[in-house]
Amino acid sequence: MGGSAGTAGTPPACEDGSECDDSEPICDEGTCRGCEEHSECVSLVCRPDGACEDASAVVYALAATGSSDTECGSFDEPCLLPSVAATHLSAARPFLVFIQTPAAFEDFDAMELPDGVDVTILGNLVEIVAANARVVTANGGIVQLDELVATSPVAGAGIGSSVHMVGGTLRVRDSTIEGNQVGIYASETDLHVEGSVFIHNTDVGILNLCDGCDGLGSPVIERNRFEGIPVAIAARVPGTVIRNNLFVEVATSEYSQGVLLEGDMSTLEFNTFIRSGCCSNTGLIRCGDAALGALLRGNITFLSTTLSEDGTGPCYDQVYVGCPNPTYSLSEVTFPGAGNVAGDPGFVDDGSGDYRLTSDSIAVDLVQSSDGPDDDYDGNPRPVGDDRDAGAFERQ
Repeated sequence: MGGSAGTAGTPPACEDGSECDDSEPICDEGTCRGCEEHSECVSLVCRPDGACEDASAVVYALAATGSSDTECGSFDEPCLLPSVAATHLSAARPFLVFIQTPAAFEDFDAMELPDGVDVTILGNLVEIVAANARVVTANGGIVQLDELVATSPVAGAGIGSSVHMVGGTLRVRDSTIEGNQVGIYASETDLHVEGSVFIHNTDVGILNLCDGCDGLGSPVIERNRFEGIPVAIAARVPGTVIRNNLFVEVATSEYSQGVLLEGDMSTLEFNTFIRSGCCSNTGLIRCGDAALGALLRGNITFLSTTLSEDGTGPCYDQVYVGCPNPTYSLSEVTFPGAGNVAGDPGFVDDGSGDYRLTSDSIAVDLVQSSDGPDDDYDGNPRPVGDDRDAGAFERQ
C-alpha cells in the first residue's frame, strides 16, 4: 500500500490508513505506525511486530447471533459455537477471535484445538458458560489464550479442567476462569500465566505437572488473583516462579494448601495472602520433599491460618510447612529467616479489598536484595525507594 516513504528512521506521513504500508498500517495523527491494539485492525488481530493479520488467517465466532452453519468462521459469517469454530483452526488459519458482544456463549462442547498447531484465541472478555467440564483442550503446539472468560456453575458443576493442555507451550493472559474442578491443567507443558483471575475452582486453580520434566522451561505464574479455592497452585515442575500474585481466602478447607511447591529450585516471592489457610496440618504454603533449594521471599501472609473449621486457632505453624526459612516476609509472627517481621501490613482498605500499602506500612522497603521483579501486581515499577516492598503491591 502506497504512501510516500519518510526519511530514514522517520515513519511516513499519512491522511488515512490506506496510505500506510503493511508493516505500519495505522495512521495516527498524520503518521504511520504499527498497530498496538487488536481493535485497531480490520481483522481484529494485531501481530507482535505491529502488522495487522490478514482476515484469511482468522476464524471468527459470535455469541447468540452467529451462524450455525458448519462452514462458518468468516467475519461476515462468524460461528455461533466456539467448538465449531475451533474445527476450522489450522497452521494456515491459527487465530480464533470472539467478536465483542454482551451476549455469552452457552451450551457448547469443548474447543478441541488441532494437535501440535500454534493457536491464539482472543476472547475479548466474551463469557463462555461451560455446559460440560472442558472449555479448551490442546495437545502440543504453542497455545495462547488472551482475555478468555470461562465460567462453570459452582455448585455440583464441573468435574474436570476448564483448560486442559498436554505438551507444548501454554500462555494465558488477562483471563478469568471461574468454577469447574480445576482451572488450568497443564502436563509436560511450558506454562506462563499472567494477569488472570481464578475464582471458586472447586479443587485447584492451576495444576502444573510433569513426569521427568526433561526439556521444560521454568513456569511463570505472575500478577494473578486467586480467590475461594482449596488449592490455588499445585506446582510440580522444577524452577517454577510464582510472584506478584494475590491470594484471597484460599486453602480455608481441611487438607488443602494455598500453594504446593513440589519442584526443586522454585521461587515464591512478592505475593500477598489474605484470610487464607486453616489448621489442618497441611500448610498454607507447603513444600514437598522434592522442593529442594526453594526461595521464599518478600511475601505477606496476614489474617491467615487464624481459625480452623472447628473454630480453633490461630496456628501460625501452618503458614509454612516443609519449607526452607522465608526471608524478608511479613506475618502476624516473626518466622525464622533473614529480615522477617511481624505486624499489621497496613493495607489501604482491607474491607473493600484494596491491598495496596500505606506510606507507613512496615512492608515498604522491607526486601533488601539487589535482585527481584521489576514490577508489581499492577504492572507498576519496582523498586520505588531504596528497596522492594513485600507483598504483591509496590507502594508508588
